[in-house]
Amino acid sequence: IRSFENYSSAMYKKIAQSAQEYLIENLSDPNLSIKETADFLEVSEVHLRRVFSSVFGISPAKYVINERIILAKDLIKLPYMNIEDVAEQCWFSTLTYFFKTFKKITGETPSAYRKSNI
Repeated sequence: IRSFENYSSAMYKKIAQSAQEYLIENLSDPNLSIKETADFLEVSEVHLRRVFSSVFGISPAKYVINERIILAKDLIKLPYMNIEDVAEQCWFSTLTYFFKTFKKITGETPSAYRKSNI
């Protein structure tokens, strides 16, 4: 049983890491989906979500959003980038969704974050 657990754990890590690489490589795709990622990896969506969450402690969808917010935080610090352009460059579908998500994750609006980080 022990060797099966080690094999299972290694397989989970491999699937999760492959999913992470795929998500990062496709971060710029505004239509990036977990289904597409699962299909690429030839696993079910449910299995991918379970494995990814167990390895990284976060769902694949939240991982994508967090990565986009990390990029947004860097871009917001550039004084020549307006907030609308930052949202677009980070592949958020609407400005409202960007504002809401940014504030939820950082605790600040994009404008307030800019003021405190320039």
